[in-house]
Amino acid sequence: MGVEKTILKTSLGKFLLAAGLVVAPFLVSFLLANHLRDFHWLQVPFHSAVEAAGGVVALVLALLLLSSHSDRGSSERMFFALGLIAMGVLDTFHAFVGPGVAFVWLHSLATFCGGALAAAAWLVDAKVERASIKAGAWVIIGLGVLTGVLSLSYPELLPAMVLNGGFTGAAFFLNFIGGILFLAAAVLLFMRSLDSSDNELLVFSVLAAFFGVAGMLFQQSSLWDFDWWLWHAVRVVAYLCSLGYVSMLYRKTQIEINQKYDLEAMVLRLQQQQQEIEEHGWVREGIARLHETQRGQQQVARLVHNGLGVIARYLDAYVGVFYLADHQTDPPTLYLEGRFAYDDRVESAERFNFGEGLVGQVAVELKPLVVRDFPQEDILISSGLGTCPPRILTLFPVIHENSLVGVIELGLQNEFSDLQTQFLNQALPSFATAIVAAQRKELLVNRLSGAQLISET
Repeated sequence: MGVEKTILKTSLGKFLLAAGLVVAPFLVSFLLANHLRDFHWLQVPFHSAVEAAGGVVALVLALLLLSSHSDRGSSERMFFALGLIAMGVLDTFHAFVGPGVAFVWLHSLATFCGGALAAAAWLVDAKVERASIKAGAWVIIGLGVLTGVLSLSYPELLPAMVLNGGFTGAAFFLNFIGGILFLAAAVLLFMRSLDSSDNELLVFSVLAAFFGVAGMLFQQSSLWDFDWWLWHAVRVVAYLCSLGYVSMLYRKTQIEINQKYDLEAMVLRLQQQQQEIEEHGWVREGIARLHETQRGQQQVARLVHNGLGVIARYLDAYVGVFYLADHQTDPPTLYLEGRFAYDDRVESAERFNFGEGLVGQVAVELKPLVVRDFPQEDILISSGLGTCPPRILTLFPVIHENSLVGVIELGLQNEFSDLQTQFLNQALPSFATAIVAAQRKELLVNRLSGAQLISET
């Protein structure tokens, strides 16, 4: 019950607003016409500017009504747009014509055609195909331009519009019927606005009503008198309302665009955060797997073998070797300590001096090295189905407290991604620490064994 009362109050408020706007111009004419009976203001440039601006506003509003993304649009909106197009085109021609037959003819025809097209929504379904309406809009534009050009070129063929300083019956007829049709369109738009919460329909209803009132007021006017300027003022108010609607629609569109961009930016941030979480999880999982191989008492050789296997598999490397640094020799050397999927049929160096070969160069520079062009037969990726060479070799120094522990060399088909490089940068220090710890334990065990042998002897 409360909802019904609210709807009733809203409908009554809309009706009173629309009725007041329609009655107000007639009331002004009734109250002031007798006092301003001798008013006469001949101002062609001002009139032309008003009509030209009004024509442009009508065309812009029609374009906005037709530019929806929906395939079907409400008939009252679409036909009102067609009426605005017809009126806008003909009134634009009217704006650039001096007083005379064509001057009155073009305006009267604009009112009549605009009202007829706007009221045609009564004759069709509630929804119409937008493509058909757009095609009709182009036809109306073409006919309007053709009519304007012919009217300016052959004014002698036009029906009489002005006689003895007043308007003829033809002029009165076109404007009166056009005004009635605009009012009929306004009624339809108003009724549709009551059936929905769409305030745009109420705005269009008011605009159509203003154009209808202007057509009705034409009947009691003559060129340049008070009533003539009064119905022009009504049209100006309609155009101002149109500009207000366009401005409101522009702000609404900007808000929707900003909200869309904000939503897209938020979704992008969430996706980036999710990706970062997944990437961090991938790195942590790899480090955890590496730590699993480092548990318990292990010899260095076993530790290197297990760690190299985890790193190679996690980085999708097809082949790999690990050279352990020996700083006790002169010069320092690196000797082969671990292999992963390495083909024994391919000869490989068991030992490098620092600075010798790629492995020795990485040991000296303590910087990673990537090799893309190398003899294909030197290194092979082997399986039960055959062999193939890797496309890329990557060599990384394994460092603990600024001291070289070894060099890891991996054969790949593709270069490392940033995420894989991030994993390797975290995995190698951990790997180096584990190797150094195992070496120290072996050294301690060897010393204790040596001391025990000496004490027994």
